Amino acid sequence: MDKVLRIAWYTVQDQLQRKSFYLLLAVSLLFVLFLRGCYDASYTINHQQVNSIAVARHASLFAFHLIAGGMLLMAVLISMSILPVDQNDGTMVLYLCRPISRPQYVLGRLAGLWLLVSLFMFVLHATIMLIAWQKTDAILPGYLIASLICSLNLFFAIGLTLLCSLIMPGFVAALATLAIIGFGFVSDGAIRLMSTPMAQGVFQNKAAQEPAWWRLIYPKLSMVQHYGATIISGDEFYTIGPVHPLVNVAVCCAIVVAILLFVFGKKEI
Repeated sequence: MDKVLRIAWYTVQDQLQRKSFYLLLAVSLLFVLFLRGCYDASYTINHQQVNSIAVARHASLFAFHLIAGGMLLMAVLISMSILPVDQNDGTMVLYLCRPISRPQYVLGRLAGLWLLVSLFMFVLHATIMLIAWQKTDAILPGYLIASLICSLNLFFAIGLTLLCSLIMPGFVAALATLAIIGFGFVSDGAIRLMSTPMAQGVFQNKAAQEPAWWRLIYPKLSMVQHYGATIISGDEFYTIGPVHPLVNVAVCCAIVVAILLFVFGKKEI
C-alpha cells in the first residue's frame, strides 16, 4: 500500500507540472466567476419576484451538474495518454525495474489521477457553495457530500480510460470512454423522462414497461450524479431497478480495475 500511495503522489506531481492542467484550471475558475452573476440577478415569474434562496438553489444545482460533467471530461482527457507516454519515454520501465509490481504501478497511477481530479472537483463545488452562502446567507446542505459521491464516477471514468488506452490509441480510448459514459447518460435520462407523470399520461403502455435487463446492469453514472443532486435539493430520488446506482457503479469500478490489472499484467513492456 505504501508503494501505491508513493506512485499516486508522484502521479499528482507529474500532472501539476503539465501546462494543460493549469489551462483547464483557468477555464474552470472563469466559469465559476461567470456564475456569480446568476446569484445577483432578480427573477420574476407571474409578476412575483422569486426568492433569492430559491434562485441560489437552482443556480447551484446547475453548477453542480456542469462541474460534475466537466470533471468527467477532464478525468478522461488526463488519463488517455498517461500509460502510453510512460511506456514510450521509459518511465514505466523505470518504475517496474524497482521492487514495484505491475498491479502496484497501475493502481498508483489510477489512485493519483483520481485523487487529483476529485480534489479539483471538490474545490470547485466548495467554491460554488461559498458563493451561494455569501450572496444569500444560506448554506446548501449536502453540497459537499454530493461532490464526494460524484467522485465515484471519476474513478470509473479514469479506470475505463486507462483500460482502453492499453488496447487502442489514447485519443480513441478517450472517445470510447466518453461514448460509453454518454450512452448511459442518454439512456438513464430517457428512462427518468418516461417515468414522469406527463410522459406516463402520453405514453401509457410504453411508460409502464419495465426497463430492459441490460439497462439495469449498465454503469449508472448519470443516476449517481442525479442522486447527489437530490441530496442538495431534498427531492425524492427515483432509481432504476432494485440495485442502488452507488452499488452499481462501485461494482462496475471493481470489474474495470480487475480487467485493467489482468490486461496490464499480460502486456509486453
